[in-house]
Amino acid sequence: MEEITYLPQVECIVTNDNAMANTEILAVADETNNHHFLRLGKGTVRREGGKTYLDIGIADIDYRRERALIELPLEPDSGHRRIWVPFARFRQLQESAA
Repeated sequence: MEEITYLPQVECIVTNDNAMANTEILAVADETNNHHFLRLGKGTVRREGGKTYLDIGIADIDYRRERALIELPLEPDSGHRRIWVPFARFRQLQESAA
């Protein structure tokens, strides 16, 4: 069975790029597909393979339901700094074939 390594980064969407204020508004979806919006400084997210990822903290892991309780870098508009996110929304470590 192939092992998957997940990085502490979740997929997000940049909804507004404000060059004058040097900020970006991001949306992070939870396990019920509700979006939590954050305003962060430019350069906070990582872009790879056509996707955008946000560095997060991990508070708990529920292997049975394939999800993790993540901690966002600051409180979003929803007021929930911790949200459950399915493993599928995490960035996977891409290992090169030897």
